[in-house]
Amino acid sequence: MTAENKPKMRPVSVLRDKARKDDVHRISTAPDRDGMMKMLSALLRQSAQGSLSLALVCIDINDFREINLSAGFEVGDLVLREVAERLRGALRQGDHLFRIGDDEFVVVLPSILHEDHAILAAHKISACFDEIVVLPGNEPMDVRASIGIALFPDTAEGGEELLRQATVAMYRAKSSKSQFELYKKVLTPGDISPFQFARELRQAVSNNDLELVFQPKYRLSDKSIEGVEALCRWTHAKYGLISPADFIPVAEETGIITAITSYAINNALRRGANWQVNGKPLIMSVNISAYDLNEGDFPELIQRALRTWRVEPSQLMLEITETAMMQDQKRNIGILRRLSDIGVGLSIDDFGSGYSSLNYLQQMPVNELKIEKEFVIKMANSDSDIALVQTVIDLGHNYGLQVTAEGVETARAEDLLVDMGCDLAQGQYFSPPIGAEELEQLFV
Repeated sequence: MTAENKPKMRPVSVLRDKARKDDVHRISTAPDRDGMMKMLSALLRQSAQGSLSLALVCIDINDFREINLSAGFEVGDLVLREVAERLRGALRQGDHLFRIGDDEFVVVLPSILHEDHAILAAHKISACFDEIVVLPGNEPMDVRASIGIALFPDTAEGGEELLRQATVAMYRAKSSKSQFELYKKVLTPGDISPFQFARELRQAVSNNDLELVFQPKYRLSDKSIEGVEALCRWTHAKYGLISPADFIPVAEETGIITAITSYAINNALRRGANWQVNGKPLIMSVNISAYDLNEGDFPELIQRALRTWRVEPSQLMLEITETAMMQDQKRNIGILRRLSDIGVGLSIDDFGSGYSSLNYLQQMPVNELKIEKEFVIKMANSDSDIALVQTVIDLGHNYGLQVTAEGVETARAEDLLVDMGCDLAQGQYFSPPIGAEELEQLFV
């Protein structure tokens, strides 16, 4: 479609129709998935008869469990009421809001002309979470949400399929930390249901159908390979390569993540032990999840794997994102200290994207900071991002930490990092993630 023929986007009107208190209470305290599905079915029939599009928006409050645990369930309920009231205030007359789970809302947007309208509505819904939630007698709370959008009839023909697609898009938004994600059928493994998806993922782990690829980490001072980051990949027999952005959130939600982490650590150490025997010792970096730290025996799992593959603890680096590390700071610091006592290295991944305070950074027994890749990618055209990257490098060095930049895609980015004194770098400019045999060719 040419620019001349493309229909112009018309703004969606927003009515600030104040929610009645009894409606807000109903939405925030009584999840009603069945009622939502009945109304959705009726609206889909109307949309089909009128040849109109309909959008379904899935909204999940991030870290709501932590709000309940830290502030109490009564406060959690008040937060839900506040969120419901804000959402209702952002909707048009005729739009519908439902709460279908503990911390999950669905908005149905009937009678939209095309996806631009749905995207505009998603921006308005996202803006509901811009303001801090202030409740009497409680500390102000920064409540955030992940938002997924699916469209009828563009990608779905029925209500269950539409809800599944919006849920998949929501998980993508959660994983990528984006404002919202619009479901695109070409990006998904067909029409597989979430339950089947989780079941097949569990089976893939049991059958060792996952595989590891490795991205080299180069020391900038002499361009030598100091280590590699091991990354899980899943090639489905029917749907082909499934992105970690799709299967890791599902793994975390279903508890499969602990088995995936165990698989990744053991297979990475097995490969690393082989390289060590052949005179190419490399520090092996493996990503771990906040869910792994919740497992009381996680340090013991690490010790068993090191003993099994006869790898020195100093040859293993565990990476955990800054945001995940901050979820339960006091408890996580205790687990990290136990891991540090074993002798493994600890790295804060995506540093700069979360909320670490210098006080907690000082308490954490970490060895490395990894700069959030978006800052590295953008610094070629942004003085502010250059300053931010330099600040992280200086901060890391002041704390005696090694600093690694990921997302290095150009020679200019490498030159800037060298000038700033960064220690290690990885990214497409040096090498994409590759198989073990291909990596071994770089040793020659």
